[in-house]
Amino acid sequence: LYASQSMQLTTRLMQLASWLLLQRAVREGELTEEQAQSEERRVELNTKMADKDVPMWETLPLAMREMIEKADSLNKRIHALDAMERGGAEEAEQKVNPVNNHLARLRDAFGAKTEG
Repeated sequence: LYASQSMQLTTRLMQLASWLLLQRAVREGELTEEQAQSEERRVELNTKMADKDVPMWETLPLAMREMIEKADSLNKRIHALDAMERGGAEEAEQKVNPVNNHLARLRDAFGAKTEG
């Protein structure tokens, strides 16, 4: 279990780091959006959350379980950012903060920007 979780954690973190580096390259002008889009196909964010229902999960060292929890949290945040980058910003924001749904409805109703 320890070896399996270690490999999954390492893979997940490397994929997330690769995605972040790709975004930085676009922001700094090293890549165009089009180039990044083609590169993103190679940097797939298909990482899944850790399965904490496996037998003997509690036998893993506490530090490792905490690291896996932090990686899962980071994974969720990166997936939300990725959705925003791909044009699903409103949907991703609503998943992260349900208040944004109400703010969007207010903006639609009054035609003004509402700070959140």
